[in-house]
Amino acid sequence: MNVVFIAPPAAGKGTQATLLRDNYNFYHISTGDVLREIAETNTPLGCEIKALIDNGKLVSDELMAKLLKEKIGSLGNVEGIIFDGFPRTLEQAHMLDEILNEPSDRYIDVIKKGLISCGYDFSEEEYKKYFKNGEKC
Repeated sequence: MNVVFIAPPAAGKGTQATLLRDNYNFYHISTGDVLREIAETNTPLGCEIKALIDNGKLVSDELMAKLLKEKIGSLGNVEGIIFDGFPRTLEQAHMLDEILNEPSDRYIDVIKKGLISCGYDFSEEEYKKYFKNGEKC
């Protein structure tokens, strides 16, 4: 199962990701962390991303999808992945669909139902209820 957190900075995504990671063997992928990690490398790609970040520009959807695909491919045995910062648009949801080979409507469903929404703080019992009952996240 994969989960998408969509919320502004400081809304609690990291707190919720920590609960899932620690209690359910999920892996948390923050696109900001991925980009900062690569920008610190002294590679052509690292320099390109650092320049984009330093100039306040966005990384293209295609490049971000490629970086996420590489990151996902490097993961070991995890129960699921928490995506923080991607997808932000319907086009990005379709890209994630292709990467994971899963229907992107699952991610749109998260947004519509508000299961993970701006600042909403799930208790541990609520997590267990949603995941145990097979709620599609």
